[in-house]
Amino acid sequence: MEAVIPGIAAGVAEAALVQPLDLIKTRFQLNTKKNSSILRSAASIYREGGLSRFYRGGGVEIASIVVARSTCFIVFDSLKATVGTFIENDVAVSGATGVLAAIPEAVVVTPFQVVKIRMQSKECVGRYSSSSHCFRSILKDEGWLTLSSGLTATMFRNGIWTGIYFATMSHLSIFPTAVSGFLAGSFACLFNTPFDVVKSRLQLAPSGSTVPSLLLSISKSEGILSLYKGLLPKLLRMGVGGSISITVFTSVKSLMTV
Repeated sequence: MEAVIPGIAAGVAEAALVQPLDLIKTRFQLNTKKNSSILRSAASIYREGGLSRFYRGGGVEIASIVVARSTCFIVFDSLKATVGTFIENDVAVSGATGVLAAIPEAVVVTPFQVVKIRMQSKECVGRYSSSSHCFRSILKDEGWLTLSSGLTATMFRNGIWTGIYFATMSHLSIFPTAVSGFLAGSFACLFNTPFDVVKSRLQLAPSGSTVPSLLLSISKSEGILSLYKGLLPKLLRMGVGGSISITVFTSVKSLMTV
């Protein structure tokens, strides 16, 4: 359990610094029409509510990342040695352990993500006054099962990203942690973004659609490139986030073992 405090520290640091990029990414993914540039979107969000608008839903996002990173790092540290008894290649061990760590991570983080998506979406700006109000409204109006919306898509999204992230980190071990974290976080986004788009759509408006059917529906109605909506802000958000989280995690863990 020595990964708990470093995991929490990594989550808080990441959330505090990348929240504006996460908001823009979410807005891009939910938009069914053509998106503007990151700068124009940022200006629009600023006009909408000032600097504080970039941190709308910030509390639940911090909670989400803390829970996600803590769970992921704890499970990863706990399972890596066991996985290593079945697989010899270090990169493969890291990748496989990352995929396994993403499953419980997705389960615990999905309710937070549902609230976060609602809070960040432009359509819900006037509907919810706070994250707690959003949570209570979902329970009252839609039922507790709504908080599990997009769980399957989240498992795919997190499993792909985490597996590739840790495998790439292992492969890039010759680089400084911050550099390899940025490169690994960005690289993994190239493979999981379609599932992230589907997750966001399902969590804003649960439809009962399966992940494959929604992937196909978005491709047909908006074009296949729409499955990569928000890729640029996501690359920046996950690259910076991946760099910050692994740097803080390893630094705090080292301090605790001194």
